[in-house]
Amino acid sequence: MHSANKPFQARVAANGSFLSIKINNIKLLDYWGLGMDNAVDNLFEALFALTDLRVLLRETAPLHKLSAEQQMQAREALARAKAALSKLEEELQE
Repeated sequence: MHSANKPFQARVAANGSFLSIKINNIKLLDYWGLGMDNAVDNLFEALFALTDLRVLLRETAPLHKLSAEQQMQAREALARAKAALSKLEEELQE
């Protein structure tokens, strides 16, 4: 059941030839065989991480005073984005 206090969260993750779709942490689909390029995977992973950060900032607007848990979530989202962008940069240099 969707809580009025918790925003609806959908997550699509692609890794190589694997696709996973979750809504509010409920797995809806796992699919093998997409054959996506690693660069595209890393681009989308970075975008998903930045979207997680954007949602966090929207939840705390207008002052953006983050709780300790929210600060941890923000750091994790930034780390995921940085890691994915680093991998993307490596892919594009090859």
